[in-house]
Amino acid sequence: MTTPRLLLIAAHQVAEDGQPLVEALATHQVTAWASPDVAEGMAWIGPLRPDVVVLGCAVADPPLRRVVSLVRAEVGVAVVVGVHSQRSHQHRHRAHRDGSGGGDTGMAALAAGASATLACPFAAGDLARIAHSTVRARDEEAGPTTPPALPDGTRGVLRHGPLELDPGGIRAWIDGYRVDLTHREFELLYHLVLNCGRVVPRREVWSAVWGRRTCGSSDTIGLYVRRLRAKLAVGTAPLTIRTVRGSGYVLTAAQGSPEGSQPHGTPGCGHT
Repeated sequence: MTTPRLLLIAAHQVAEDGQPLVEALATHQVTAWASPDVAEGMAWIGPLRPDVVVLGCAVADPPLRRVVSLVRAEVGVAVVVGVHSQRSHQHRHRAHRDGSGGGDTGMAALAAGASATLACPFAAGDLARIAHSTVRARDEEAGPTTPPALPDGTRGVLRHGPLELDPGGIRAWIDGYRVDLTHREFELLYHLVLNCGRVVPRREVWSAVWGRRTCGSSDTIGLYVRRLRAKLAVGTAPLTIRTVRGSGYVLTAAQGSPEGSQPHGTPGCGHT
């Protein structure tokens, strides 16, 4: 399993047992960083690409809700929020997914998109369990890594405007810039390119990308779409994935960007 990456923002730097929290997490096979400042920590999220962002009790509400919403919407990583708890010591460090560990603050954090709340000061073991379970769930969701085939069974490069996709190597470029995609992100983008010019329904996305006959959580697809949007915003002619409310998603090139060849008669689609 991938080693979890965790970013602490405005959190107490010492674990319950007195050991520096980043060092304590390392003993639990978690790579961690800590920033005492919210603005600085937010700026670190992009370069560090953590799996979990932990907001300490020092982050007050309502700014807390704005930070949680921003991280979830723009970055798409799990967010754990530290709360002050009045529970007994034996229950202080249990992760609460119903907000019960932090009263109004906990409920507000979860409503904004937080994955869980955790009593301050943090215990390294509890943070490590959350980090490992988050990565494990993501890896399990990734499923088979076999790239999808083109309609005619070939596995040549697929093009859409400035975008090139190589299914053989799970690689993507925009205007020559390499775009780092996970297998699931690649499969989602690949399917959108194959169907560029039409709105792809969510049910079809579930079937083609996740291999499921029934729709799962709507937030799952939304999470991957938000990640792809951020990664596609590169080059001189960025692409975007447009959400058609109540219908699905469609991949579009920025206005004025070059279009690919059209062997299937669909605007902007092509493969070699």
